[in-house]
Amino acid sequence: MSADLHGLVIRRDMVRREVEGSPIRESHVPESPYIRPMEYHEEEDLTMKRKRGAYDSGVPERDNDEMRLENNRLQQEIEKKDSLINQLEKTIIELQQQNRK
Repeated sequence: MSADLHGLVIRRDMVRREVEGSPIRESHVPESPYIRPMEYHEEEDLTMKRKRGAYDSGVPERDNDEMRLENNRLQQEIEKKDSLINQLEKTIIELQQQNRK
């Protein structure tokens, strides 16, 4: 079961006092000489994704052109179907109104 500690702060000097009075020896881990501080450059936003150029994608330029053409064709097909659906909906509404008269 977890409990909210309401902002409890444990200071190091408090911990040292408890450890010094404890019969259990404190183990000291030597600091690694290989730890490097993390560098942060303000001009770089680390949350932004890197934009990839055509050379990064691994897809030849010819394939990119084919994909663009296919994408355009599919978008036109969708627009035609949307237009047809709108026409059919209008026709249905007109027929329903005629049947009510």
